[in-house]
Amino acid sequence: MTPEQIEAEFKHVATKEDLHKELHAQTRQFVTWMGVMAVIILGGVYFFLNFALADIKADVREIRNRVTALSK
Repeated sequence: MTPEQIEAEFKHVATKEDLHKELHAQTRQFVTWMGVMAVIILGGVYFFLNFALADIKADVREIRNRVTALSK
């Protein structure tokens, strides 16, 4: 095999720099997606608890008012 043939075969092999760039791109994409998922999940939990707790607070207030009215 001639040096030209060997060099032609190695043109298909990724360099260390290519691997570093690809790893960096995939890491950035992974971190971005995890950030988006965290925002979606935490946002959903926040709104669920915000509305659920508002209903619970209203129910407790109503129960307290009824107990007070019954005790008079």
